[in-house]
Amino acid sequence: MWGTITAGKRRGRAIIMGLFSAFFGQKATPNQRSVGRHATTISAPPQTNDAATSSSAHGRHAAGAPRSDFDEFLRCSSEADSIVLDTETVGLGRDIEIFEFGALLLRGGDIIHRYGQLVRPSRPLDAVNVSLSAISDRDLLDAPPIGFVLPQIIDAIAPLTVIGHNVSYDLTALNIEAARCSVPPLHPDTVDTLDMAQALFPNAPRHTLQDVMRMLGIDRPERHRALADAEDTFEVWSLMTRMGGPRYFDMGEVEVQRAASNKEKARKDRLFSKAAYLNGRDCTPVNEQPEGTVIDHAEGVEILGDEDHQPILAKYGYDAWLWVQVHEGIIEKGSNYGYPTYWVTLDGERIGYLSKKSMQRYVGLVPSDGAVAQGHIKNCGTDRAKGVFNLRLQMPTAHEPVELERKAEPPKPIKKPAVRREPKHDASAVAKPKPASAARASEALFVNAKPHKKVLPTHDKTVELVLDDGALAAVGDVADGARLWLVVRPSGSAGMSVRFGGRLLGVVDDVDGLEFVSDDGNVAAGTIRRDGCAVRVLVEV
Repeated sequence: MWGTITAGKRRGRAIIMGLFSAFFGQKATPNQRSVGRHATTISAPPQTNDAATSSSAHGRHAAGAPRSDFDEFLRCSSEADSIVLDTETVGLGRDIEIFEFGALLLRGGDIIHRYGQLVRPSRPLDAVNVSLSAISDRDLLDAPPIGFVLPQIIDAIAPLTVIGHNVSYDLTALNIEAARCSVPPLHPDTVDTLDMAQALFPNAPRHTLQDVMRMLGIDRPERHRALADAEDTFEVWSLMTRMGGPRYFDMGEVEVQRAASNKEKARKDRLFSKAAYLNGRDCTPVNEQPEGTVIDHAEGVEILGDEDHQPILAKYGYDAWLWVQVHEGIIEKGSNYGYPTYWVTLDGERIGYLSKKSMQRYVGLVPSDGAVAQGHIKNCGTDRAKGVFNLRLQMPTAHEPVELERKAEPPKPIKKPAVRREPKHDASAVAKPKPASAARASEALFVNAKPHKKVLPTHDKTVELVLDDGALAAVGDVADGARLWLVVRPSGSAGMSVRFGGRLLGVVDDVDGLEFVSDDGNVAAGTIRRDGCAVRVLVEV
C-alpha cells in the first residue's frame, strides 16, 4: 500500500514517495511549531549576521570537522535521493542550539551512508541533555562550531526528501542555526514518521519514537544519540511502509501500551525534575580531584555501607558535591557476598559499594582500572531528622539489567567446639521464669504480629509512601508514630510493593539497595506519620 522512495533528479524536484508520500509528504516551513518528541515549541528567528561565524566556513574544505567522514558524507549525498536525520539540542525557543547531528543517506530505500557529527554549542549542556544522551561538555571540547559544517550539510540536504520523527522540530532547529550562519533556510519535501504512526496506530495512547518502536516490536530503548535515533527512525519508517493499513488495539493492548509509555514518561519526568533542581546550583566538587579517567555523571545511585563512614561525610555536610574514586571489587558481606560491585573511595577512605541490583544496571560502565566520578551528599528532611549522611554516586546512564556471575563463594562459618558444663544443683534455689526474648520484647512495640517471612536486610535508610484514599482504610486509626510490620515484594526493576494486614498500601519505585532474600516477599518495619489529613508510612530498607 505504501510506496517506497525512488530515485529522481538530483537538482530537480525532490523524489516521489508513491501513494504514501502523496498522503503524508509536506513542506517544512521555518515557522512550523514542534510537538511530540521534544515537547518544545520553537520558531525560527529572522536571519542575522553572527560575527562569530566566519564566511570561510562556507567553503567545501571548512576546518573543524573530520574531513574523511565529512567528505564521504558530502560525496554520498550527491548519490542519495532521501535522508533520515535527527538532532540533539540544548536550549529553548530562539535560543535553541544543536550539539549533535546524525543522518542516514538513502537511495531507493536502502542505506548508502551513515554520518554522525558532534558540534560545540555556545552554552553548556544541562542535566537533561547529559542524562538522556550521556554526552558531556567534555565530549564537545574538540568538536567544531556549527558554522564550520552547517552550510555544507544544508547544501547536501536541500534537494533530498527528509525523513524524521516529528521532523519539523529538527528542520526548525537547523533553520535557526542556519539563520545565525547567514545561510538560506531549508524547505525540503518531508516524510514524518510521527504522522505515519498516528495514521497507522490511531488509538494508541502516545506516538513518541519509543512508543512506535514498541508497537512495531522493536525491543530496545531510545538512545537519544542523533545517529542512533536516526537509525531507529529508519527502522520504524521501513516497517510502517510495509503495513497494509491501520492497526487498532483492543482495550487490553491499549492499557499495556499506556502503562509502558507512562513508565518511560515518568523516567523522563525525573530527569527534568533533576535538571530543575540542579539549575542555578553550584555543583563544583569541594575536595581535591584525584588522578584518573573521569566518567560521565548522568544519574545518581545510592551506595551501601556509607552509614559506617559518617565522620568523613559529615565533614563536608549536606548538599556537598565531591570527587570520589570508583574501582571494581566484590560485595564482602551479606547474602550477595562474592558478586561484583563498584567500591567508592573518598579522600583515600573506602566508604561504600553498589548493591547487586544496582550493579546489574551499571556493570561495565567504569574502566577496569578504575575511574574518577562525582558524588553528592543528599540534602533531604529524612536524613536531617535522623542526623545521617548518605552519598549518591553519579554514574553514566544505566543499561538494562544483566545477570551477574558470583566471583567468590561466601566463607564458611567457623564452628566453635561446644563446651560441656555440669549443671549446678541448688535445692534452695527457686526457679525463676525466663525473661522474654529480645525479639518478643521488640514485637511488643508493633501494633501487629510479625508475619512468618524473612526480614528484609536494612541499610539504615527509609523510603516514604504517601497513602491514597484507598489505602487509608487499611491502617484505620493507627496512631501517629506507631510501628508496623509490613510485607514488601519486588515490583518492577528496582521497586517494591508494600502491604499491611494483607492489603496493598502502595508501590515505591526506584529504591536503591533493595536486597530481597526470598521470592515470596520479606518483612520490613515501618512507622506511621500523620500530618493533618495526610498519612505517610516510612518503610525501613
